[in-house]
Amino acid sequence: MHTFVAVRSPRHVPSGVAVTGFKLAGHLYSVREVDGVRALSPCVAWAQSAAVLALREVLVQADALLTRADNYPGRRHQGALATLDELRAVTAAWTGRVGVARLRAALQLVRPGSESPGESRLRFVLSEAGFAEPIVQHRVYDRGRFVARIDLSYPPLKIALEYDGEHHFTVAKAMEDIERRRELERLGWIVIQVTRRDIRDPSRLFARLRVAMLARSS
Repeated sequence: MHTFVAVRSPRHVPSGVAVTGFKLAGHLYSVREVDGVRALSPCVAWAQSAAVLALREVLVQADALLTRADNYPGRRHQGALATLDELRAVTAAWTGRVGVARLRAALQLVRPGSESPGESRLRFVLSEAGFAEPIVQHRVYDRGRFVARIDLSYPPLKIALEYDGEHHFTVAKAMEDIERRRELERLGWIVIQVTRRDIRDPSRLFARLRVAMLARSS
């Protein structure tokens, strides 16, 4: 396992076979204790990661910090780990450091309602392809009865994009998804299911979405 170690300037930066060290100025160095271990505060860790991650993954991390969703994969703590103002502040403080351009770009794309990394990646590839930004976690009701909360959607067109992560592929969850889709389709929604494979190669996803949008505009 590779370990990343941050130190406050002017301390010596550690090094080793499986260790990458980096130095932070005093105004950037912020730590938090997690399960008895001192770790960089979430916002600073996010900013530091921008030096090595692509913009899409910087966005994923930002969405994960802002979300309050208890069902977010791998989540161990309740509530948001950061606020948008905190992300803005650390980005401003990061001026002149590697990755600041990606931090600034991610701030333009971040949305606090994401419930999985897959949803964030889906929103990103749609934006990159020139599609209008979908609504995050739109709630659908039928005469006052709650029907569904859609991952990403275009409500005026009644087009739903549902990202199906690995937890959707159990028998119980698959049956729940089928019933949910039937309810949405009964109410006139076009439901497009999206998997990790669609994120890797979104050409077929884009084609399905364009067909759905064309059908709604005709």
